[in-house]
Formats: sequence, C-alpha cells, structure tokens
Amino acid sequence: MDKKTTLVITILIVIFSFVFASLWANGELRNKKGLTHMASSPQGTIYLTIEDYLLKVSPEGKLLSRMHMKDNLGIDERITDICVLNDGRFLIGLGNSHQIKAYSPDGSVIDSYNVELSDYDFSITSNTSNDLFYIALSNRQRGQIHVFDSSWQKVSSISDFVNPDIPKPAVDDDGYEDEMTADIPQDHNDYFDPADIAYHDNRLYIADYRNRIVILNTDGTLDKIIASPEREISQYIYTVRLARDGDMLYIVTYDDNHDRGAITAVDINRDERIHIADITIEDSGRLYFKGHLHYPDIVARESDILLIDQSAVSVQRLSHDGKYIGLFGDASVQNAFREIERPYTIFKILRFGSIGGAFFALIVLVLVYRVTKKAPTPEKNLLSIPISASRILGQEGHLRRKTLIIAVPGLGQLAAGKKLRAFLFALPCAVLLFFLFSFIYASVKHFYFIYYVIYTATFLILIWAAAARDAALSLNEGGLKPWEFHLKGILARILIPLIPVMVGAIAQILWEINSIRDPTLSLSLQDILKEIILYLKIADEGFMTFSVILPASSIIAWSLSICTMFVCIGWETGARGIDLITKGFFGLLIGMLSAILLTIISTTYAGGSLFYSPLVKGTLIGISLFVVFKRSLSPLVMISSIAGAGLANAVKIYITATLLRTMLGGAFDSSFLVGTSARINNIVSDIYFLHLSTLLLLSATKSYKAEIDTK
Repeated sequence: MDKKTTLVITILIVIFSFVFASLWANGELRNKKGLTHMASSPQGTIYLTIEDYLLKVSPEGKLLSRMHMKDNLGIDERITDICVLNDGRFLIGLGNSHQIKAYSPDGSVIDSYNVELSDYDFSITSNTSNDLFYIALSNRQRGQIHVFDSSWQKVSSISDFVNPDIPKPAVDDDGYEDEMTADIPQDHNDYFDPADIAYHDNRLYIADYRNRIVILNTDGTLDKIIASPEREISQYIYTVRLARDGDMLYIVTYDDNHDRGAITAVDINRDERIHIADITIEDSGRLYFKGHLHYPDIVARESDILLIDQSAVSVQRLSHDGKYIGLFGDASVQNAFREIERPYTIFKILRFGSIGGAFFALIVLVLVYRVTKKAPTPEKNLLSIPISASRILGQEGHLRRKTLIIAVPGLGQLAAGKKLRAFLFALPCAVLLFFLFSFIYASVKHFYFIYYVIYTATFLILIWAAAARDAALSLNEGGLKPWEFHLKGILARILIPLIPVMVGAIAQILWEINSIRDPTLSLSLQDILKEIILYLKIADEGFMTFSVILPASSIIAWSLSICTMFVCIGWETGARGIDLITKGFFGLLIGMLSAILLTIISTTYAGGSLFYSPLVKGTLIGISLFVVFKRSLSPLVMISSIAGAGLANAVKIYITATLLRTMLGGAFDSSFLVGTSARINNIVSDIYFLHLSTLLLLSATKSYKAEIDTK
C-alpha cells in the first residue's frame, strides 16, 4: 500500500471518528435533563431539581443542601413533580414507575405509594394541614384528581364537574342527537386535563391544558373558570403552570409549538389580567427529556416571582409587574449550577467541534487527493491483493464471478486494483449492519422500528447496487468504462439541491414574518385542513388542532420548494419553455397534495407519524417524479426518494434541528427563530435529500445511457 493510499485511509478514519464523536455527544446531550422542577415549602425554602441532583435553597438564596437523586434519594428515573409539606417532608412523583416517594427533611425515604397509570404526567399538592393530598392525573382531555388522606388511603376522586355554561345536545326532528353536537357531554358535565394543580384557601386551582384555569371547591363542585385569551388576541393559550399569592394568580401559558410563552397575572376578585413577561427558550430541546415536556415551574412570593430559565440553567427573579430583578441564588447556588451543568457544556462543544473537525479533515482529504496524484505503482508480487482477489472471483463470464461481484463489490474493486474504492465498500457494509440491527430490534422489541428497516433497506439497495455496478465496470465487465468522479461534478450535485432549499427557506421566513404581523392566513389554512379531516371523520376537533399546525404553517414554502425541485430536474433533463413551466406547476400541486396527505396520516395515526411520514412522502414524490420524468428517470427513483426521505428524517431528528437552534437562537430573537428553525428544518432537510437522491440517480442513468450510445 503506497503512502498516498495510507494517508487517505488515515484521514477517512479521522473523519469517521469525528462524526462518531459528534453523534455520541449529541446522544449524551439528549440524556441531560437540565433544570426541570421547582417547588416552595410553606416556610419559603426552595427545592430545585437539576440533572441528577436535588438542591435545597433558603428563601434568601443560600444553598442549604445538595442531594444526589440516585445515591441519596434512590431515584433513577424521570420525576414529574415535587410537593413540600409543612413539617419539612417532601414528596417526589416518579414518571416511569408511577409512584410517589415520601422523604424526611434530611432526604431519608419514609414510604412510597403507587399512582394510577395515566397517559401523561401527574402533579401533586396538599392542603395546609397536610391531612389531604391531591394527585392530578393528565389523561387525554379527561384527567382525574385523586384525593388521599394522611395515611394515603384513597378518599375520593374528581373526574368531572357541572358547568352550567355547556349546552345540552341538540335534537333533530326525529328525536335523535344532532351529529355535530353528539359528542357534547350530557347534564352539563365538563372535564379537565390538568397540567398543574395548586391548593389555596380551600380551593383547587387546575391549569387545564384545554386553554383555561378551572377552580374547584374541595368537594369537586365548580367555583370559577378563567379562560385563556382567545387565539385572535394572544398566541399563548395553553395553560401549563400556575402559582397563587394573595389575590393574584400567576399563569404560565405557551403557544402551539411550545417554544414561546408568557406569564399573566389574574386578579381573582376583579378578574383583571396583567401581562407580566414573555418566556423565550433559546434551546427548546431542553424543554424535552426522553419525549416528555418539562415546562418552566413558577413560584409566587410576597416580594417577587421565581421562574425557571431552562436555556440559561438559572432561576430568574421578576417583580410583580414583570421587571427583571436578577438571578435567584447566591454564589453557592450559581457555582452548584455551573458544576452540575459542566458536562452539558463539554458535550455541546464536542458535538459542534467534531463537526468542524470533520469538515476540516474532508478539506485536507480533497487537497491530498489532488496534490499527491500520481501514476499507480505496478504490482510486482504475484501474491498481492489484486491477483488474489482475481483468483477468488474466477474467470470472466462465470456465474461465481457475477455472484461475488454483486455480493462483495469490494472484492471486485481489489481485483481491479482500486484500493481506495475497495476501502469505501465499508460504507455499504455499515448500512448493512444498521439494517440488520434495525430488523432485529423491530422484531424483538419495538415493531414501529420497522419503518427504519424500510428506509435502511431502500438506501442499502441503492448503495449496494451502485457499488456492485462500479465494481463490474472497474473490471471492464461488458466492455463499459468505470465511473469517473470529478470534483466539479460532485460539487454540482451537492450544490444544485440548495436552490430549492433557498427558495423554501426564504418563503418560510417571509411566511413567519407575515404570520406574526397578521395570523389570519395561517389560521384560515388550519381551518381548511380541519374541514378536510372532519369531512373524512378520522379525528375529533379537539385532537386534530395539534396535527394541522405544522402543515398549515409550512404548506406554501414546502410546495414552492417542490416546484423548484421539479423545475431544476426538468432543466437538467432538457425541458424548456412551456414544458418546464408545466413540470414546475405539477410539482407545486404535488407539494400541496403531500402536505395534505401527511396531515391526514399524522391525525389518523398520531404518535407514529414521525416514523412513517417519510415513507409516505418519499413514495408519493418518487411516483410523481417517475410519472413526470419517465423518459429520463428509471423506476428506481421511487426507491431513491424513499431512501432520501428516510435519511432526511434521521438528519432532522439527530443533527439539523439542534444545530439550527444553536446557530440561530443566540444571534437573533429566539422567540421568533426557535419555532421558525423547526419548520424550516422540516423543509430544508426533506427537499435537499429528496433532490440529491434524484440527481445522483439521474447522473448514474445518464452515464449508463451515454456509454450504451457510444458502444
């Protein structure tokens, strides 16, 4: 092996090492919880959970104690809430085992209690005498509140309440319920979906995720309902946290995308609202931990309001009129925050530093390949690798030779003396290993992982077929010349998909700016998609509200990017004039159709659409490309489109989303860019890899046809 080949292989190993380090650091970051919960004792002591620690802080902000969750408290799972009692005991809700553990003031375990299973998290509160505990279970629009006595015996449950403002079902002329109102409960019954609960003055205050605050008497009867602002007035309509101090109720509300929020103060007696402050999350990924949302907790005190800031890993102090006072906690608390969060900072630097290192190594590889180019050294040893590989393959035309070239393309490259290309056969092998892992994992544990099996299989078919064909061409099988790789051609294939990317990104940014100024058009599109779903009768109106938000906010930009992709491919295949415009118009329609289709699917099969949406999207666009460009593209475009959509999905999940949030969130108004970057990310990733996969297939097809025409 000559020096050039050794150097190239070394640089490739370095690149793969950097990429692996970045992915590993990204995985570690996903396991970092950050600052998640805050609670106050009746005496004013603040309890904070940060990563794997529970901190007790005095009302003045001095660190009193620091307990490790696993070593000191015996907790090795996600927690849902903290409740501190009058005598210093504290309760911690466990999300995985659905238990509540009771601890003494020094952190010793007193007892544990089982909680009824629910679809989401549960929250805890107690009355002032500690003789009753209230456990609020969130459960798909119909939550429950279980009441326990001091010995943890269940006393009662509250699952609904009488709301006189709810009309009874309408009845038609035949005496049957009207279909449009048949789902309205009988006898004025109303329900709640508690995201948070608090006890004050013999009242239960429920942060109902159904856009309101429900205040119940302790016997379950309704005292008052405080509605969230209408969507036309404010975009922050989902109530997620609350705190009571005196006559003021402080409410934390969030928008549809859970990346922006606000604090509103409501005078209970006069029902007056005061906007306190906006909440922005520069790194909205910190809101999530293993698929669960951790909204910023709030504590209202006589002198100030405390609010968790997950992005900065701190607790902000705000005045009652919303002015920023400073950070809560003295040097001992801030040092504890920095020490506990140091691994998060290191992993963040490693993730992006490794990407930069990989790009730098790639540039070095290109320079080395161009500068050190020289004639190959003839092989002198009869036992050298190319000759050994040739002996293994056998004579040209034999079945064994054809089978081995297809099964092990790297062997054909070695026989042809293409050592570097033989080494690159490691990439198809890596895809094969991932395919086998996905298949086994889907078969044994999680069947929904079968979608990754499908995406990996399509990508494996394409890359393996390309490697086998290149191996056959390198051996001059059939008299055809092997593929030649030119830097300009490679760069062109990489850069051309950026055209629809730029069109989609710019269109989405303009859409976001216009939506902030006037959300009428966005709301109208949401209503249109809702009407389609209601017509198909695949979901109720309350549930589909969430499924139409993203498509309605990105359908225009997505359709324009698909239109641009069809125009670029049409130009590449020689279309001009009216023919080119027709292909672009067809692409525009396909973009709209795919957005509507994905809305229907994500509504019908909510929870799994993340996995099978790329399959549907790739199939639809692949079929459309083949129909429009059937003279230039082979049927393999349907497989390549599925592979491209699957690869885009992986990039969106593991790399691009976090990268965009970090790059954009710190330089501009993050409240605008976090939600925008998430929507742009969906468009950019999908359109780039769909276009790139089509161009690569088109290049291979054109190269093959050119060789055939020459012969």
